[in-house]
Amino acid sequence: MSNWRCPGCGATTYHYDPRTLRLVCDFCPTPVSSEAELQARLQFDRTVALARQHLTVGNYKECKNLIKPLTASYPADKQLYLLLLACSTESYTVTDFIDYAARAEAAGYWDKLERLNCVNGVMLDYARRCMDKRAAGKKKGVIAMTIYLLASGVSLIMVMCSRRPLVIVVGIIMAILCLCPVFAGKNRKRPDALYTGARRSGSNPFV
Repeated sequence: MSNWRCPGCGATTYHYDPRTLRLVCDFCPTPVSSEAELQARLQFDRTVALARQHLTVGNYKECKNLIKPLTASYPADKQLYLLLLACSTESYTVTDFIDYAARAEAAGYWDKLERLNCVNGVMLDYARRCMDKRAAGKKKGVIAMTIYLLASGVSLIMVMCSRRPLVIVVGIIMAILCLCPVFAGKNRKRPDALYTGARRSGSNPFV
């Protein structure tokens, strides 16, 4: 780089800065970029631009496949995790994750954006919608459990008050059928091991 000239001040000499791990101009903090670095940055910008186009038209899988490899070389680039989170939530429209692995992946992206101090208004609005939906689901679950318990209670009363074998058998079967959803919902647990990489915070809607 003997013909290098600083684009900031016009100087032609530079030195190595151990704080930034870069060659910088002797007279201003402008970094010295080699041809390889410029080409790498150009390729990075092109890849991100292409990924944004895929995201715009709803090609979430293609967008994610382009962006994920870049995080290894640019682990603190905020825009990469913003794109990955947008892909994982399909542009912040999916609020109910059935797949625990996909939910854990989204939780990891959210956690990285928190660590990079990059939680924006769109994310917070999405988190509010997720938590509102979760609260509504819990309320419906309580109502459903109450109905099942009442139905099972009625069935048991039928069994105790009736002397007809057919009614007793039907009552027992109804009680069992009503109690099965209650115990199934009580014993259902999410695999918390999937979430060990993400911190539990007030804003992360996935943990």
